[in-house]
Amino acid sequence: MAIMLSPALRPQFRLQQILVALSSNTHKYNRATDLGNSTIYGNPFSKFLSTLSQPTDALAVGTNPNKDNSEAVVALFSRYGFSSADTTAVLTKNPRLLSSKPEKTLEPKLAFLSKNGIRGVNLARILSKDPRVLSRSIDRNIAPCIRFLKGFLRGRGGGGDATGTEIAYHFSLRHGTRVLHQFTEAMAPNIETLQSHGVPRENIERMLEIRPRPLARDIAEFAEIVKTAKEIGLDTSSMGFIRGVVALSGMKKEKWESKIEVFKSLGWSNEQVRALIIKQPRTMDASAERLTKSLEFLSEELGWGPDQILRYPVTIMLSLEKRMVPRYTVMKKLMEKGVFDKKRMGTAFYMVEDKFVKKYVEFYSKDIPQLLDLYQNKVQS
Repeated sequence: MAIMLSPALRPQFRLQQILVALSSNTHKYNRATDLGNSTIYGNPFSKFLSTLSQPTDALAVGTNPNKDNSEAVVALFSRYGFSSADTTAVLTKNPRLLSSKPEKTLEPKLAFLSKNGIRGVNLARILSKDPRVLSRSIDRNIAPCIRFLKGFLRGRGGGGDATGTEIAYHFSLRHGTRVLHQFTEAMAPNIETLQSHGVPRENIERMLEIRPRPLARDIAEFAEIVKTAKEIGLDTSSMGFIRGVVALSGMKKEKWESKIEVFKSLGWSNEQVRALIIKQPRTMDASAERLTKSLEFLSEELGWGPDQILRYPVTIMLSLEKRMVPRYTVMKKLMEKGVFDKKRMGTAFYMVEDKFVKKYVEFYSKDIPQLLDLYQNKVQS
């Protein structure tokens, strides 16, 4: 019997399939095995199994991992201070690790990270969040990235290389391990380029966390991107400059220019386009088609010109279908009733959903009964 699972449950169920197969002598089975009561394995493997929810049914497993090898993998994590819950988190996200060779592929990486001060609870937290780190090469990714971070982050303590704890803190941030996955030797000189133009260290650290890929670009190309961002007029001391660099690095010059032409074709001057990019660089992340639709809606439906859009630049990036059109439908009805001032449209578009619904939909529904249905139908359409 085939079972349909939500995407969120598939990794956990896949891990359970593999572990059920480990407790069986065959590749095929019909009913779930009681993982929690498995007596084949001793500690820490049996403790690890007991942390898993029992699957309600079981399917054939394409690859049957070696029992002893999988037990060795779990034991290895235990030796490095991982709790059963930590190991579950790692293997749920990457069940293939059960088939890896622990002494050859996993232990050298765990040992290297521990030797560099990323150990115990910190190591478990980082790998539970992103076990793909264990798929990276020590020589090509892990070691050079840690050397780089030791040097760059050392400014926090006022001298000397950054400690393992400081590097672990960076890796434990929401997207902190991205720098490791995207690391190249160009990062250090590219950061020097940013610093030479007055970009603050804290902004560069933020870039390393959320969008490190541009820093991995060719050194000459990156220098040209920074130069272009400055020529546009972006303030190097603001995060807007970082966002502009990210936007510029994510597209070819021809594509950037095609987006500029979208604005100019709708009556924007070069200075107005420049002002928009300075205020909201992320606008240029949108496709030319998306920009055209948003600008035409703002111009034709709302009657906004460039100056009005510049006061509320985020409206260009908001979803037409889910936000702009449904809210404008409500505002238009309220204007017909004389209870809404057109000058408040920009603020209304910016409101969080709950506040907009309470202030304009629910509040006026007693006088305009169809208002709630009108809004809901637009949001769901």
